[in-house]
Amino acid sequence: MCATVVVDSRIWIGLDDLAVEGEFRWGSGALLEWTHWRNNQPNGDEDQGCAAAIQGDDLKWVDDYCFPHLTHGLICQHVPGR
Repeated sequence: MCATVVVDSRIWIGLDDLAVEGEFRWGSGALLEWTHWRNNQPNGDEDQGCAAAIQGDDLKWVDDYCFPHLTHGLICQHVPGR
């Protein structure tokens, strides 16, 4: 049902603050229970509403432009039984 596609150095992780700036939520609508942000991230740039993991940097998160920048790679969660 769910696959990991790694094509680029930035991988969208299904997290954004598009509804409320600065309030990052998962695609399911759930708030964060833990974070893995890179230093100085998120940086408050209102044009950067999607979170991406950076390959080669322990998959630390950064806020980034959503589209088309993050269309080449993604990570998603598989929920058993769905």
